[in-house]
Amino acid sequence: SAFIVLGGDFFIASASVLTPEEPDEEEIGSYKRGVLIFLRKLDDEWLTATSESYLLDQLRLGIDPAKDRADSLSLKNADGKPIGYLVWSAPAPGRAFLQSTSPWVLAILLAVTGLILLSLRRAYAQAEVVLTLNKELLKRSQDLEESQQKVVQALDEATAANKAKADFLAVMSHELRTPLNAVIGFSDLIRTQAFGPVGSPKYLEYGNDIHASGQHLLSLISDILDISRTNAGTLELNCALVGVSDILGRCLTLTRPQATRRSVALDVVCTMRDATIMGDEVRLVQMLTNLVSNAIKSSKEYAAVRIKICPKGWDGIVFRVIDTGCGIPKDALATVTEPFKQAGSYRTHFSPYSTDDAGAGLGLAIVKRLTEAHGGTLHIASKVGLGTVVEIHLPKTASAISKSVAAG
Repeated sequence: SAFIVLGGDFFIASASVLTPEEPDEEEIGSYKRGVLIFLRKLDDEWLTATSESYLLDQLRLGIDPAKDRADSLSLKNADGKPIGYLVWSAPAPGRAFLQSTSPWVLAILLAVTGLILLSLRRAYAQAEVVLTLNKELLKRSQDLEESQQKVVQALDEATAANKAKADFLAVMSHELRTPLNAVIGFSDLIRTQAFGPVGSPKYLEYGNDIHASGQHLLSLISDILDISRTNAGTLELNCALVGVSDILGRCLTLTRPQATRRSVALDVVCTMRDATIMGDEVRLVQMLTNLVSNAIKSSKEYAAVRIKICPKGWDGIVFRVIDTGCGIPKDALATVTEPFKQAGSYRTHFSPYSTDDAGAGLGLAIVKRLTEAHGGTLHIASKVGLGTVVEIHLPKTASAISKSVAAG
């Protein structure tokens, strides 16, 4: 705190550093402290009030100290040098009073000055704390930015690796199908003895084994190719109006031999045999066949698998497959539709009628992707020991299908 002269007028000035407790985020690292300056002009109003308060007669400002019968008080600047004087007349009766009150006035001024200095010291200390916090926040921000860059890089690498895997699976699937078709064809000639008897019955047995193994491997490769196409978004649907009875008939033709071998009955409930649906007939049959095949595999001997087809709302259809088999644990339902997640792998832990032909874990994954490609949804409800209900909800119109294919 000090006195200053501006434009010929006297002022008392005080300064204080402003330090916000919580600076804005955009100011972190580049925070600038502000300084608040207080000015009080020593004008006539102030002189009058001071004169009345301290009983100073003819109080005035001057550039020279008092002369003759007057008293004065120097007004010092920040360097301690007088820049003017407060001058007043000193009546004889009041001199003693003035002398007695002057120490109190000086004490108050010293106290005020001390408070100002203490405030300035605290302000500087707070400024140092804020500066330290700013440095720490800036370092943390830089660390977070570096971590984000690493995460983005890792995500890009994972995406590239996934695409490379999908491309590899697609190429290998195409490359393997050609020799497999030859193996299946030639083994079929052997087992059917198309060019005459093969001699030993063992050759027929081996021919049947080769043919069955080739069919199984070809089915697996076809499933992998379907998964690769859906992941790559290149799956194409040949949509047309398909009869529900045609889909059901082809599914039963494909699954009845399997059901017969396992002594499982197929119970069909269909209230929409005359209905039609817009979709890819081959894929629709594949979807329903996969579900029925899974249900047969998980069922015990002499059990029944129910296939129910019914309406869904005013413009939809539901394909529902119900079995009373071993069921799926609750914690596995969330991942059972992911590729290579075998729903049958847990059976030996929960059921005495576990199967050895659980598959590669692609059936439900393919069904889910084909269902979504047709604009539908797949729902699974299951409980261990009681069985499983799988539903495919499909629209009967072409609008939802066209949007789904375009999105894929």
